[in-house]
Amino acid sequence: MKSKKELRDKEKRDKEKENKGEKERKRRYKVHDSIFKEELEDKEEFKDFLKDFTGYELEEKDIEQSNPEYRTAIGFNGKCIDILYKVVGEETYIVVEHQSTIDYAMSERITEYCMAIIESRKKYMKLSKEREAPVIIPYVLNTNKRKWNATRTIKQKEDNKYRFPVLTYPKYNVIDIHDYTIEELLNKGTGVSFVMAIEKAKTKEQLEELMTKLEEKELNERQKRALYLVIINSEELLSYIPKKEQMKAKEIMEKIMKGEEEDMEQLDFTKTVIRVMKEKDKKMKEKDEKMKEKDEKMKEKDEIIKQKEAIIKENTEEKEKSIIQLIKKMVKNKVKDEDIMDYLNIDQKQLKKYKLQIT
Repeated sequence: MKSKKELRDKEKRDKEKENKGEKERKRRYKVHDSIFKEELEDKEEFKDFLKDFTGYELEEKDIEQSNPEYRTAIGFNGKCIDILYKVVGEETYIVVEHQSTIDYAMSERITEYCMAIIESRKKYMKLSKEREAPVIIPYVLNTNKRKWNATRTIKQKEDNKYRFPVLTYPKYNVIDIHDYTIEELLNKGTGVSFVMAIEKAKTKEQLEELMTKLEEKELNERQKRALYLVIINSEELLSYIPKKEQMKAKEIMEKIMKGEEEDMEQLDFTKTVIRVMKEKDKKMKEKDEKMKEKDEKMKEKDEIIKQKEAIIKENTEEKEKSIIQLIKKMVKNKVKDEDIMDYLNIDQKQLKKYKLQIT
């Protein structure tokens, strides 16, 4: 029985392990979230994202991004809006919130964002009947393992709770990873869609096929960076990268995250993942073949033992035939002459005689 001290020490170790795991989970979540934000902060990527996922077609010159200070100032409970773009020459704003977890307070958050944007614009616009009210188009990009099931407006959330009709609040749109196949995401050809495709891949076969197709595409530096960050923060994909290369990759990516210049060509992860996947497949097939061969030999051995037992019970003429058949099987299985003689209790001369009768 463990002493109280041993139990306390074990409890402490378990707690430390749990805290470490939680910290790592939060770190991965933070990096994962930053990948989508950094991709969508690029105007060219955002333009392609809008076209592919919403149908809106704008040029880079048509949009301008709000700075982080402004996005934080109009945020919700101290949170910064992930992505906020304004259409040049219009009072039209596009909000994008990336979610890898389902936030059931999202309808309140979006309402708060919309009201904050409206309030902030009052400072720059004259109060008149002709004043143009801001048009705000909010999107939630869901990459959670589950399909988005939170209500889209406060009205939907509160209608069943009050006797009086609830006013219609801003409704947000959802771009859900579960509404697209891996093939559809790859065909969109944007950094965001590539990352979503990796998120969606569940099996080793899907990952291998996906990595092969990504290797064939001409990725720009930003897309490579996003792709490599996803790989480093995916336990499944990281398992296909040798330990030495993992250490090198993490060092390089840490420098890149800090804004230091690094050669992205050093991180040829797609090729590495494909190579290691194929090597593992080859090893598994070889292992399966060896096991199959071993099983077959065991079956042959069992048959030989059964035949030996049957020979003992047979008459002399039948026994001779059975011995010949048994020797034939043992020769086929490359059993040494010494072992055959020992097993059947015969001498060299007898073995030679029997071998001559093998057809």
